[in-house]
Amino acid sequence: MQHHHNYILSNILLEVGFEYDDLGEVQATKTRTVALHIQEGKIVGIYFDALPETLMALPHIDGQGYLALPGIQDAHIHLDKTYYGGTWQAAEQDKSVAEMIAMEKQLLPRQLPVVEQRAQAILDLIISKGAVKTLAHCNVDHSIGVEHFLKTQQVLQQYRSRICGQIVAFPQHGLYRDNTVALMQQVLQLGCDYVGGIDPQTLDGDRQKSLETTFQLALDYKVGIDLHLHERGEVGKQTLKLILRLIEENPQLKNKFHLSHGFVIYDIAQDGELEEYAEQMKRLGITLISGVPIQFRMPLAELHQLGVKVQVGTDSVMDHWYPFGQGDIIERSNVIAQLYGWKNEYSLSRALYFATGILPLNQHGERQWPQIQDAADIMLVQASCSAEAIARVSMRKMTIYRGQVTYQEK
Repeated sequence: MQHHHNYILSNILLEVGFEYDDLGEVQATKTRTVALHIQEGKIVGIYFDALPETLMALPHIDGQGYLALPGIQDAHIHLDKTYYGGTWQAAEQDKSVAEMIAMEKQLLPRQLPVVEQRAQAILDLIISKGAVKTLAHCNVDHSIGVEHFLKTQQVLQQYRSRICGQIVAFPQHGLYRDNTVALMQQVLQLGCDYVGGIDPQTLDGDRQKSLETTFQLALDYKVGIDLHLHERGEVGKQTLKLILRLIEENPQLKNKFHLSHGFVIYDIAQDGELEEYAEQMKRLGITLISGVPIQFRMPLAELHQLGVKVQVGTDSVMDHWYPFGQGDIIERSNVIAQLYGWKNEYSLSRALYFATGILPLNQHGERQWPQIQDAADIMLVQASCSAEAIARVSMRKMTIYRGQVTYQEK
């Protein structure tokens, strides 16, 4: 692909407002054809009319009339243990977490020779779906030591001009259950962005000890925390309460804590306690990251409305845990819309937030993206508006990261 540092992205659609009926309800989304001046990775000009003569000689990339939307953030993905990029293989059925972990200890060493190739295949997939940023969870355990981390780190370094990639050191088999504290320290010394964790009570067996160690690792190495929490009911609530307390006691970790999955939030909502917990999560800067389960409806929209940051991730594309991942956060946002019964133009347009973190139009239909000096992180979509893109999971035609074309449909 050609790389330009100063060029015009021409003939693209931008959303510019809503059309309303006599009752004030949104009926359609208005768009206009525009050209963007992109320079050194930023949007430095937005032209709804003719380009100035001084810019006419710059290289042009023709957007072919496709809709420009903000690039996608895939906020939770496992690159290092996957069947994707190899031959088809279904997942395991009705196995306990302990049984799956025992299986992983045999499987992961066998997969070691193909970790890099398969991680590259997944990154190519999510970039083709519009991703410009991802957070990769990488196993750290005694079956593979730090090898997965080193290989994942190397792949993300190779892809650094195509996607912003960060890594979570993930003790899938437990911090104390598998005695991985020393391995986690080794990985943190090698340089990663978040220390991970998983079910400190039901898997690790000691909520207080596991969480206090996780927090201390984050403090020692000046990184954030991303905790897989599948615990439910009162057990999950007690874990979340301790997390809230530990962040209060360690304010350096405010705005640096991710709660991945967080199924207990559904239970909290069912018990009528969501506002109470959401207020604390907002104040402490906790981000909820969801893979969007379909067995029950996580209160993602309610949390967002209450001011809690919510992000969505692919989780697994195709591995021994789960065979259904599409690597497509527009598809996940479509599932959110279906779970909530969002069908009209306005509500469908709002669902894009879960994929991109920002919407082209605010609630009043005023354009808020793109703005001058925004990062040139863009996807071009074969759709007339964001509502259609969500409802139809419309085809991505081009991905641009920091001004560089990283994917173009052939």
